[in-house]
Amino acid sequence: MTVEKAVGILRDAGASLTAARRDLRDPQDWRRDVIERLDSALIETEPFRCLHAAWLFTGDGGGRILGGRCGPWAADQLILDKSPESIVDAAQAEIAENVNRLSDVSPIFGAKLDREIVLENGDALIPASQVPSEWRASGVMDNFVRSPFDPRDCCVLRQDLSVSPAIAVRTSLSERAAVQSVTLPNDEERRAIRARVRAAMLLSCNSAIELPVATRVGPPGRLFAAVGLKTGALGSPTPLPHSVAIDEDKFKRNFEALGRFKSTEALTRAVDRLGRARTSKGLTDVALELGIAAEILLMHGTSSNNTEISYKLASRAAWLLGHTSADRAIAFKAARELYKARSEAVHNGTLSSKSTFDPASSGELVRAAIESVLFRGDFPNWDVLVLGGTEIAYGVQVDAHLRSD
Repeated sequence: MTVEKAVGILRDAGASLTAARRDLRDPQDWRRDVIERLDSALIETEPFRCLHAAWLFTGDGGGRILGGRCGPWAADQLILDKSPESIVDAAQAEIAENVNRLSDVSPIFGAKLDREIVLENGDALIPASQVPSEWRASGVMDNFVRSPFDPRDCCVLRQDLSVSPAIAVRTSLSERAAVQSVTLPNDEERRAIRARVRAAMLLSCNSAIELPVATRVGPPGRLFAAVGLKTGALGSPTPLPHSVAIDEDKFKRNFEALGRFKSTEALTRAVDRLGRARTSKGLTDVALELGIAAEILLMHGTSSNNTEISYKLASRAAWLLGHTSADRAIAFKAARELYKARSEAVHNGTLSSKSTFDPASSGELVRAAIESVLFRGDFPNWDVLVLGGTEIAYGVQVDAHLRSD
């Protein structure tokens, strides 16, 4: 059947919607009554005929049968008072382009913002107060059901992506799709950005930050929008003690520095352990996580493990963070206390009642040390550092005990 036939079907459906509104009937009740008939009629006309057995690519290699989408989509357009001609034109344009433009939206537990922050690659951090209503309808905030946070007390990360082609036309439902889709940016690249956002936020505050789940959403009014798909930890999120406001300048500084840093894997692991320490329930677990973070950071590049680790770790922390002999003495002592607590937790399974371990000061020591390494652009030459010499950071000769602020 022709495009004109599709326009006529939509015009008749629109007339029935007008009558329903005149009778004070809820448009959603009208929608439920007509979508099945509307879908069956449209799928026999142009341009919808090719979608009868089409496969919809949802991104990252996933997909599903598109069938049954035309009726609900057309009904939604009619409720929005779109004309039959514009509805058909929109369908023709989308089918011709054959690209699915979507977004992954990740609620960020523990962080709140005053305004939107656009990242260097076009992704955006959005305050909860600015989350579109259609995202909430897609279940973006559902993971807050068993969380201590109100959905308004957070922010979300939006990552735009494209899936090409959007659909594969098939002659039957059992036929395999003849093409494969490409998702850009790919899953690995998007995960790296989420990890980088979390790391930058962890280094910008002294609170726990988690991005447990991402929900795929599409722009309003798209025929091919594959929405509601979730990836990540789909259960109850890790309970966090509180939510804190993120300083935009500190976050941007850390986010950009993480993008420039050379040896990212070791640094990222250290930051992750710092984050885990902030969600740990007991002092023993906090000591373990902070001790591991400090060892990953401060023993990076050490080829021999038969030296006195505690002394070496403390010396590196002292020269990394101290600007005067007094500063270095304080950092040295704090690092040794942390490693002592970490060793006690490893060997005894718990901290003794006489332990002087201070989780707050140890956490700040680790955070400051990670940040100091981060702003160098790579791990320092430890031998040069502990001798008080000079080295290169971002291509510029700097004092070996570079300030972390």
